[in-house]
Amino acid sequence: MNPEFEILRTLTVINPRQLQSRIGNETLVVCGSPRGMTSLVAFSIYELGYFIGHHLGAKNFEDQDFLGAIPPATWLPVSLTNRKKFVDLVADRNASHTRWGFKLPRASEHIPALRKHLRNPIFVVCARNPMGIARSVQRREAQFDGTLRDLLTIGTRYIQAIELLSQDTETPSIIVNMDEASHIPAVFLQELSETLGLQGDLAAIKNRITGRGYKEGSPRDGVTFKNQ
Repeated sequence: MNPEFEILRTLTVINPRQLQSRIGNETLVVCGSPRGMTSLVAFSIYELGYFIGHHLGAKNFEDQDFLGAIPPATWLPVSLTNRKKFVDLVADRNASHTRWGFKLPRASEHIPALRKHLRNPIFVVCARNPMGIARSVQRREAQFDGTLRDLLTIGTRYIQAIELLSQDTETPSIIVNMDEASHIPAVFLQELSETLGLQGDLAAIKNRITGRGYKEGSPRDGVTFKNQ
């Protein structure tokens, strides 16, 4: 059996019925490749009022707690589900929030473990043109001195996550076409908010995500931003 799917203009929703059944008691995981525009999605979700962490990167909106709890897969000596820091953090978030999530690009390397351990996970995978990612890495990462193959390895890191999720008939996921999302941001925000059941000032968020440079998150009680 193959999973159901729905292709919208900026999103592809895998297992849409399961997704709707989880809304209201889900764990949202925003992931993809480094420089894959995951920050745009995390910023949008944050501005729509969604909880994505107490301590966020001021520029990339990465949850600093999960940043320490989920290392790169190549650094992990034990299964993520046996990593106490991760298990305790998930338990704390489950106890404190009915709806919560986090943004971490390298979470795309841990789909099986996260799928198993998180409560009602919904994965949001950001898919950007790999050559756009390669160009962004070269422009933004001054210390990078790798080959074109290295750049393409980074740029296609999200594809394995999509392959896993596209064969999963139980776990809902959202694949975001980041090139289209940046091209038609109003449509992206409308589709994202409707799919996740979120409300907010979409016009104001659109104006902010279309501006140049990193986005500054709106102040919120219980959330601090780490300078980067």
